[in-house]
Amino acid sequence: MDKNEKIDYEAKFVLSNKQFSQGDQRDEARYLFVKNRYKKCVLCESDEIEETNHVAGGRWSGGCYGTDVFKCKKCGWTTSFQYDEDSEPPCYYETHRWLKRIEKEREEEKEKEKE
Repeated sequence: MDKNEKIDYEAKFVLSNKQFSQGDQRDEARYLFVKNRYKKCVLCESDEIEETNHVAGGRWSGGCYGTDVFKCKKCGWTTSFQYDEDSEPPCYYETHRWLKRIEKEREEEKEKEKE
């Protein structure tokens, strides 16, 4: 994702005592959701996604860690990603292995559009 790209969604914050996983945890579904910039449901393709941030804890450095839960308002599809604000980017450390692949696929799509 481009650093200057604006993310437009509503987020809710909840305090929890631990990180957890919720909803669809299949790699293929979560990969597609990440590729669509966390904005498009993988089942119904709706862009009505609600995010709830469950903060599990914080550090003296100011960084927090926890779980973000994403839910489609239209069909109810849900997934989650654990995060750590003190980790090397990306914050969602579960997705780090996908980001180069997604970037390459986007570049290939741009090249195809030029043809």
